[in-house]
Amino acid sequence: MNQVELSQLAAEIAQHLPPQLPISIALWDGETIGQYMKRTSRYVMERVVCLPTFPKAIRMPQAQPLWKACEVINWTEQFKGK
Repeated sequence: MNQVELSQLAAEIAQHLPPQLPISIALWDGETIGQYMKRTSRYVMERVVCLPTFPKAIRMPQAQPLWKACEVINWTEQFKGK
């Protein structure tokens, strides 16, 4: 496969992917937070989101809790170099 064919294939695949929201407005569930932190969603839900310093969840009626992605990222950044 040459470079032109690869570019065309990539463009076709991109058309079928959902649009990505900017981190500043994206909401993450426990599974996505786990992927970001390289931890299981179970670990995140049982051991991380319950920490008093962790960002507060957004709790819509009859839905799983969600967290602002930018707040989760900022929270994890405080642990650099520790």
